[in-house]
Amino acid sequence: MKKKEKVLVLGCGVSGQGAIKLSVSLEKDTFVYDDKLEVKNFLDKEKFKEVKIVTKRSILEDIQSYKWIVKSPGIDNRDSFIKEIRSHNSNIISELDFGYLHLKNNPKIIGITGTNGKSTTSSLVYYILKTSKLDVSLVGNIGYSFSEAIASENEKDFYVIEVSSFQLDDSICIRFDIAALLNISPNHLDRYKSFYEYVASKKKMEKMRKSKSSFIFNSKNEFLSENVKENIFSDRKNFLDNVGKYSSNDFLFGEHNEDNIAAASTICEALGVSEKVISEAVSSFSTLDHRLQYVRELDEVMYYNDSKSTTIESTKAALKSFSSPLVWIVGGHDKGNDYNSILDIVKKRVYAIITLALDNTKILNSFADKFLIYSSKSMQEAVEVAQSIAWPGMTVLLSPACASYDLFKDYQDRGNQFVKEIYKLTKLWT
Repeated sequence: MKKKEKVLVLGCGVSGQGAIKLSVSLEKDTFVYDDKLEVKNFLDKEKFKEVKIVTKRSILEDIQSYKWIVKSPGIDNRDSFIKEIRSHNSNIISELDFGYLHLKNNPKIIGITGTNGKSTTSSLVYYILKTSKLDVSLVGNIGYSFSEAIASENEKDFYVIEVSSFQLDDSICIRFDIAALLNISPNHLDRYKSFYEYVASKKKMEKMRKSKSSFIFNSKNEFLSENVKENIFSDRKNFLDNVGKYSSNDFLFGEHNEDNIAAASTICEALGVSEKVISEAVSSFSTLDHRLQYVRELDEVMYYNDSKSTTIESTKAALKSFSSPLVWIVGGHDKGNDYNSILDIVKKRVYAIITLALDNTKILNSFADKFLIYSSKSMQEAVEVAQSIAWPGMTVLLSPACASYDLFKDYQDRGNQFVKEIYKLTKLWT
């Protein structure tokens, strides 16, 4: 009897759970390490009695025996335990690699990355392909892992993958039929040694495509245009050539969404989708929850949820999208933000600032002497303050420019709490 391949999954978040499901479905000898208690709850829920929870010590004692070590993107590569593993076993791959290695057929793989806009662009590409009646799945950093899709569904003809820099860092096998790099701006500086290390991670996207495949890029972004000149592959497409080609709708407003539409349409044109279908899909597409999501109007004040904006550039785009004076709710876990880079647009658009974080010091130091500013430690407090200071004709915008995990489970939890608190409000004006 042939001995089963041993697979070790490091981390039991969305990616790790997907890798476990795929490994079990392939009848591999599956092991998992996670220092959180949720791993046992997950295994019990899925009835994965054959999956073994292992310790750091047992992993290192048997490190050479693992065929594949699937590392979750949330685990920092600077972690001493990860470094120890790498020194003994080089078969560390990403969850995207693990899924790719176990495809049975030859589906088209579309990879989309960028500091900002990748969720909207990926979702729009998926929607256009679905409108074209193509067999497609939307996976990756969007919240549904590639491996889980392969384990749980019939294999698709197309996979649209939203790819984060952390996923790229660990990927060595996956190759894209179309690779899109939307933009690069400072982000995750709490995880990378420098901005240039982060840029190098994003630039890896172009190298991870099949030969003679399309690379979709943004010539306006200085960090991309330098790299494009160096690349030996052909068929590069500057998606800015498509800006304005397809009409937007009431949900996809703002200059940043013009770029997202241009990128998505360029990708779909490269896949052979007709301009007519693209136009129809763009006009009927609804924006994502937590991405400039309209919540309600109360006392002639508009409320928008942009909780997914976890970077300075994304929040800058959101601020630029409004002409009405803004009450801006900002803050969270800071990832190395330079708030001076958005000072000009804040001066033009913002009436008042409400900070929402355990530590508001950096935001206060950046804006306190220039703006009306309030501090809050809960969503309820932030929303109540916002209502009390917003006048008719203003807009209250949650666009944090920070990660969520100081006060919230994730950006969805933050956005959902915002929406919940907005709907608790009652009219102040009659």
